Amino acid sequence: MTTEESFANAVVAYGKKASVPEFMDFVHAVLEELNPEQQIGALAAAISAYQVLLSGASDAESARQFQQLEELLRETIKIAPDDAYSWIAMAEHYHYYAVDLAKARSTIEIAVEKALAEKNFVRQAFGVLIRIALAQGDFCAVEKCLAALNDYIAPAGTVDVAAERDFLGRIPEGSIQPAILERYRATLPTN
Repeated sequence: MTTEESFANAVVAYGKKASVPEFMDFVHAVLEELNPEQQIGALAAAISAYQVLLSGASDAESARQFQQLEELLRETIKIAPDDAYSWIAMAEHYHYYAVDLAKARSTIEIAVEKALAEKNFVRQAFGVLIRIALAQGDFCAVEKCLAALNDYIAPAGTVDVAAERDFLGRIPEGSIQPAILERYRATLPTN
């Protein structure tokens, strides 16, 4: 078992019985034993484990676990504030778990800035922003994101998702310029 997996297992086990402050004290104590690179990997593994755990949690369990997951995400951002993926994960937490679209939107806007600066996760950040903007009914933002993706050329060696299509069916006809939408559709793989 890797250090990251061991950390994730210990965090999940401890989190089942601890309050949020006790949980974070434990997380900090364990993180202190790891080097900075291991810290990010360990937190990412714990976040993934929590996301799985939350999918099957009861209402009574989930409130505390949502808080614990959010604290893990905050810790990741604290350790690596310029890491776009951490900001994306926090925005998705606010969007899907906490269902706070305002926080999701402000967080993903930071993620987009970080992704563009880092030249990694650009498509993923814009895709999350599109999903959040659709949930808010902000079709102007959707159009701007699609236009930006149309002009985006991924540098060699970038880490990112492929062009995404899951949100296209949720864009009401006539809500954005057809030329922008068609140009985006032309970038999608044909499978």
